[in-house]
Amino acid sequence: MRSLGRKLLCLTVAGVVAASLAAYAHDTPEPLVPLGSFSSLRQDSEHCNGYSVELWRFGASLRGLFRACAGLAGDIRTGIIGTGSHDQTSGAISFEANLSLGMDYLKGGVETPSKDHFSFIGTLAGDALTGKLARTDEVYPNRKPHVESVRLKRRREKLPSYSSHLEWQREAEKVMHNPAAK
Repeated sequence: MRSLGRKLLCLTVAGVVAASLAAYAHDTPEPLVPLGSFSSLRQDSEHCNGYSVELWRFGASLRGLFRACAGLAGDIRTGIIGTGSHDQTSGAISFEANLSLGMDYLKGGVETPSKDHFSFIGTLAGDALTGKLARTDEVYPNRKPHVESVRLKRRREKLPSYSSHLEWQREAEKVMHNPAAK
């Protein structure tokens, strides 16, 4: 029995070390350079509608936060941009983000959070991010995506620079767990 306990302890320690090394290997000293904050959010005292994006360039890729609101004013949802790219020469930009905008109601009265997937393809030129934004609720995989043309204007707010991807990821996770902290 002691032998089994030692083996489990060794496997657990090895797993923690491997996870730490993987996180360290992913964190390169390459800085994240802010591209800007862009928004089309409109709010009155009760309702909001639109999107906002905060973008950083990380080498040849893109990182950021994507926000969407379609309802009550205090109900802005935030997702991390998982994959993205930006061609500095042409201004071409694309990214994807996942978040939940609310609840889906399934057969039998079952409620489940929506699994909204957003894909953006467009350009970053001057003071605007323009292009096509497609939204799919992955709870309903057979439905066609809702596609709309969007124009998000640059906001005056200055985004911070980060010395590494890990530093940015930590801050992004704080925003995800406490959107009001932004």
